[in-house]
Amino acid sequence: GYVYKMAIQMRHVARSLLKLEPVLVDAIDKIAARLAPRNGRAMGQRNHIRLAPFDDAAVVQRLLRFPEEEYGRALALKNPVRRAKGIERALAISLLIFTGIRVKNLRSLRLDRNVVRRSGRVFVSLADGEMKTGNAIELELPEETIRLLDTFLEHRHRFAGANGPFLF
Repeated sequence: GYVYKMAIQMRHVARSLLKLEPVLVDAIDKIAARLAPRNGRAMGQRNHIRLAPFDDAAVVQRLLRFPEEEYGRALALKNPVRRAKGIERALAISLLIFTGIRVKNLRSLRLDRNVVRRSGRVFVSLADGEMKTGNAIELELPEETIRLLDTFLEHRHRFAGANGPFLF
């Protein structure tokens, strides 16, 4: 497993830092594939422990309800900055739940590049260089997340740096 991880890191260095030709990166990919563990990629013990609470359906339901509940709490606040922070929290958790992107990608979402609106639909679009896997993705947002996004954009002006390109 360790040698396989090293090969994957070498592929990343070859592609991202050295900017080698695709044919050379493909050769490294073939070598890495031969080094892959026979039993596939296994989750580490630490992650098993962290995910164990989600074996309980009630915990999963609480998580899935959180964005809507946080949104409701935020709307009840009189302080406009605290209201905006609550809506921001609700949106961030909703995006994490429904897209599965990493926190690093969430923090770097740009309104001008990563949030794409087409035909009444909204997508989170991340280029291959923005993803840990190196594979571009485009994920359609559900209606409830779009509603949170639009509401957050109405309240976003209350934050320092709100006129910049980053969503958060």
